[in-house]
Amino acid sequence: MKKLLAGLAAAALAVIPMTAASADEHENTDVYVVHAFPGADVDVYVYGDGDDRPDEATLANFSPEDVAGPVSLPAGSYAVDITLPGEDDALLSEVLDVPASANVTVVAHPTGDGELAVTPFVNDMSAVECGEARIEVRHTAQAPEVFLSTGDTELGSISLGETFAADVAAGDLPVTVALEDGTELIDTTLELGDSSYTILHAFFEDGELSVIPIGLELDCTEAPDEEHSPGEAGLASTALPVWVIALMAIGALSLAAPAVARKRN
Repeated sequence: MKKLLAGLAAAALAVIPMTAASADEHENTDVYVVHAFPGADVDVYVYGDGDDRPDEATLANFSPEDVAGPVSLPAGSYAVDITLPGEDDALLSEVLDVPASANVTVVAHPTGDGELAVTPFVNDMSAVECGEARIEVRHTAQAPEVFLSTGDTELGSISLGETFAADVAAGDLPVTVALEDGTELIDTTLELGDSSYTILHAFFEDGELSVIPIGLELDCTEAPDEEHSPGEAGLASTALPVWVIALMAIGALSLAAPAVARKRN
């Protein structure tokens, strides 16, 4: 891929029937869904565990590179059925336990063998220092290990299922993504707003690496000037293991501004 997304299109808000136990609004969890599995449109049904599946899909004809959310869900158990568009038989049927007071992105993506999988990532909504921004890269594509750098500074490498996160100074940030042999896949400059949270999800199709973005806004705190060293690559958050156990089925490097977005080449 020769460019990253510079403009953003608003994603449709998916309204999920709230049939689980009620909770105070501030205890709800915001959930985003990213479709990063190439070549498969699906219908997604989300409804109260123990209820009958509704006639209408929560996300109908959900296409690769689509983003939906945030959906504010009370804590509770939800049934999740994934079908091919217009069909009754489920490709996946699971029960999802939604915790309280979190912010989560669920990414449907291929495994290294090309099978469907769903990986949840807990979005780090903690405050940054004023004048800074947070960037996070999530390797969720059926692609090789990639190496990240900014200018002459190497940030590290990430493989499928791993993430890189760092708090950096707001403003322009040159970023290069390359293979181990030095082949550049992406060479661009990210424009990071003050207190922004730019999340990049990898999507690989037809031999090209592209990005599916989500952008969030964070609170900021005043603090003495300090040098920030880049974050380190690591495995996807395991703070919600029940998501990993409950969902194994669909899925994305992303760039964004303060709004949920989607990218199309």
